[in-house]
Amino acid sequence: MPRILFYKKSSATVLLAIAMQTAVGNPSTPADSTYAGTTDEIIVRYRTASDMNALLGNINKKNITSIQSAAIRHGRKVELLETNNSGRIIWKLDRFVFNADAEILAAEIAKNDRRILSAEPNYRMLAPQAITPNDQYWPSQWNMQNSLVGINAPAAWELSTGAGIVVAIPDTGYRPHSDFVANIITGMDFLHYDTEGRDGQIGWPNIKLSTGYVVWQDRDRDATDMGDYFLQRNSSWHGTRIAGIIGSQANNGNGIAGGAYDAKILPLRISGLDNASDKHLEDAITWAVGGNVSSGKWIAGYATNYILEKNRTPARVINISLRRSGTCSVGVQKAITEARNAGAVVVVSAGNDNQDASGFSPANCSGVITVAALDSLGARASYSNYGSIVDIAAPGGTITNNNVRDAIVTPFNDGSTTPGNDNYNYAQGTSLAAPHVAAVAALMLSANPSLSPDQVEAILKATSHRFVGSCAGCGAGMLDAYSAVLAAKGMFIRPFTATSTGSNLDTSRPSLNVTINVEQSDIGKTGNLYVQAVTKNGSSYFLMPNGWVASEISSPLPYRITTLGTTDIPALTGGQLPFQIPGLKIYAGYGLNEYDFLANRRHGLLYSFAETSPTTCSLTVAPSVIAKGAEYSYTVAGTNLPNNAQAFWYGTKNGIADANGDAQGNIQAFPTAYRFSNQSGQNGKYVRYLQIRNSIGEPVCTTNAVSTEMLAAPTCTLSSSPAVVPAGRPYSYAINGANLPPNSEAYVFGTKNGIPDVSGAFFATLVALPADYAYTNQPGWAGTYHRYMEIRQGGVTICKTNTVSNTLQ
Repeated sequence: MPRILFYKKSSATVLLAIAMQTAVGNPSTPADSTYAGTTDEIIVRYRTASDMNALLGNINKKNITSIQSAAIRHGRKVELLETNNSGRIIWKLDRFVFNADAEILAAEIAKNDRRILSAEPNYRMLAPQAITPNDQYWPSQWNMQNSLVGINAPAAWELSTGAGIVVAIPDTGYRPHSDFVANIITGMDFLHYDTEGRDGQIGWPNIKLSTGYVVWQDRDRDATDMGDYFLQRNSSWHGTRIAGIIGSQANNGNGIAGGAYDAKILPLRISGLDNASDKHLEDAITWAVGGNVSSGKWIAGYATNYILEKNRTPARVINISLRRSGTCSVGVQKAITEARNAGAVVVVSAGNDNQDASGFSPANCSGVITVAALDSLGARASYSNYGSIVDIAAPGGTITNNNVRDAIVTPFNDGSTTPGNDNYNYAQGTSLAAPHVAAVAALMLSANPSLSPDQVEAILKATSHRFVGSCAGCGAGMLDAYSAVLAAKGMFIRPFTATSTGSNLDTSRPSLNVTINVEQSDIGKTGNLYVQAVTKNGSSYFLMPNGWVASEISSPLPYRITTLGTTDIPALTGGQLPFQIPGLKIYAGYGLNEYDFLANRRHGLLYSFAETSPTTCSLTVAPSVIAKGAEYSYTVAGTNLPNNAQAFWYGTKNGIADANGDAQGNIQAFPTAYRFSNQSGQNGKYVRYLQIRNSIGEPVCTTNAVSTEMLAAPTCTLSSSPAVVPAGRPYSYAINGANLPPNSEAYVFGTKNGIPDVSGAFFATLVALPADYAYTNQPGWAGTYHRYMEIRQGGVTICKTNTVSNTLQ
């Protein structure tokens, strides 16, 4: 049987038998009761009711049953919870354990008593994406959804929604938008003077003054955004966008769903007429985490010192979507360091200059999480800054040719200068990428408040997806909310790194050498090791290594791996030498269960065999100009494409992107034709191409682009002259119209002397309009004729002309 050999860092050989997934763990390991992959109940079914009654009799006599003994051996206690007449008993454990651990205990219970028909955990339904918001714009929130680029927020919300965490936003302030105003807590306006803040408010409440003077025209506790317009610059309502991405309420049937929709938003107004400054940012960061902010100023020739009342709701996350060129100032760096010492995670945008982020502050400050922006295809957005100081990338969106489909939908205000009404629109920028990370940090801290800022950053990086598009200088990977929150709860282990080469250890049985580098820093609290082989056609096989011992990795991790059996991978049987399996990929990683591993599979690609036969794909369309109501078809063909491939549309309409990874469906065979018809409202010029993906969602081929033109409703007319045609004289029919496609066909209908004499007879192919067809009146043709035409494309009638009359003498 072909085999795959794995080696640990200690050089100990671990034979990886090709097998089904096995239960691994130790029922003494504590588990989080809020996670659906855990249980505290075991269901035992007896072969007969009398067998069950015998057990109940022993319990009544205070005897310890074999079930209780098995639980004790695993460090657990059980008590009888429920029985029924069919021989079913439910035992309750004294605490929750992972499903895999419960399976081990259940197997031992069944093994020790022949009267037991079955024993299994009382599984809870695992629905990591059960939360699908009903918010109006949710279908447009590709950035939050589970996809190759989206952050998979719905699965994360099953574990945490950000409750109990305060996120500070030093920005332009906020508008009390209906979608998130319920999550706003009282913040601070750091802008000096009414001329800058435009709010007519003139001072902090509860200021301690060293003299008796009143401080006029200064800061206050109202961070409402009154507009940052200046000359030809409209108000940006920038802080409102940021607050919405983080804290918009979900499932309220309105607007969007925020990434941490139960978190509280602390608005800090530091940007107004003159934009923000280092002084404003320094004070805002310090105040956000409960620090003292004081200052002195001269009033009427006297020095006045004042201290701002402390923030009673300190922030655990600070989102800074601002930037200036130059190095990080001493004051801002000091404030960031103090915020981190207070336990706050500081997230900043990389900037929108398409330059190295190291030249911009606060992206280049120490201790921050710097975020680059991804477009909807997973590549670095064209405007996004980049470089070695970038830590991670998140959706920032793009707007091309005024198209908004690939941008980020956010709460907004429709006032061009001063405040107007609540609204929503689309935007792009690293300013929008950063709050995605800030929201996930809030989810993590809500799930595990003991995490330090360094731990949050490490988890965000370790659980990020590998890039699916070109994103040099974008940090560790793409933000993955679900994996990050799993890790925060101690339920996910960073996949190991690996190097691998194909070789022939046994000339009769080809093998693969893989060196697995398991570092102490890669280990979390709990998790199972999974390895998966995926063949080119999408077939998937789980592999399980033999011989792993918990102490070899990190005690007391619950690794106890047992091979239940072996099975050949068809792609590996009868393989030729040297070892070449086109399209085979080996994945590995840690998780609680198979689902967790599959959801994070992209973390652990160990080996991908070189493609020996190139994959090709092509797209054709016919016809290329389609009348309204007519049919047309796209045909996709190719070579070496996977079975059950998935097709996704991309393209433009009139130069504006209108297809962005729209799923077409599975392709069972190549070539495959997709038939459509030109419907009302579809007129325009289209460019389309297909991306072909394998059964696990990986792109394998992109077709060429083809162009079509969908015509508007056609018009057609028929004329004939002269009306009376003497014998032997010429006459003609002329067809004219608009929106008739080239090479459409005309069919003639009509009567002679009131009797039908022609019905749908082919008349002519219309190469160009007007089309004039001449005849000569022949002997025997005399009579009165009525004629009309039907214009068809692909056999479908697209237009019917008027009726004309001729008298042939």
